Amino acid sequence: MRRFDLTVIISQDYPSISQLSQKVAEKRVHVVFAVPRRQVDIYETLATFIDGSTVGVLTDTSGNVVDLIRSNYEVRASTVSRSR
Repeated sequence: MRRFDLTVIISQDYPSISQLSQKVAEKRVHVVFAVPRRQVDIYETLATFIDGSTVGVLTDTSGNVVDLIRSNYEVRASTVSRSR
C-alpha cells in the first residue's frame, strides 16, 4: 500500500452522512438507531437524512434492543404487505 493510500484511510475513519445514506439506499437496508433518551434528538435529526432509518430509545440496561429491532421489522413488514 502506498503512503498516500494509508493517509487517506486514516483521515477518513468515519463515513459522512451522505455516504451512509447512499449505502443504505444502495443496499436497501433499514437502520435502527437504538440510543439513550438523552441522544434521541440528535439521532432523530440524523434519521431525516437517511431514508429508511428510525430511532428507538434504549432502556438503562439496553435490554430492549431486540424489541426495538423486532418492532421496527414488524412495522416495515406490515407496510410492505399493505402496499402489495
